[in-house]
Amino acid sequence: MASRSLLCWSAAIVPLVQTWLMGTAGPRSAGLVASVNISVAGLAGALGAGLGGAVLSGPGLAWISPIAAVPVLAATAVALALRNRTDARPAGTEPAGAATAA
Repeated sequence: MASRSLLCWSAAIVPLVQTWLMGTAGPRSAGLVASVNISVAGLAGALGAGLGGAVLSGPGLAWISPIAAVPVLAATAVALALRNRTDARPAGTEPAGAATAA
């Protein structure tokens, strides 16, 4: 049941994120952004599988959740740092396609 739920959420969210990224990047770099996004998703899957295998062969099944939380917390910290950096941009340096307040 959990795998079906994960599949449904992935099928719904991934195209939305991909579309948003391509719109934010603008038409000149949309193809590059799309390819990098999918490449990073594949890399994340491979690293997750490798980490899971290392945990299962080492500390064991009981350690899967605590160790899986480490990359999630690291990604959250990076996302928040990037968000704060983006919020501090000087006026007139918004990315292509960014909405301006009226």
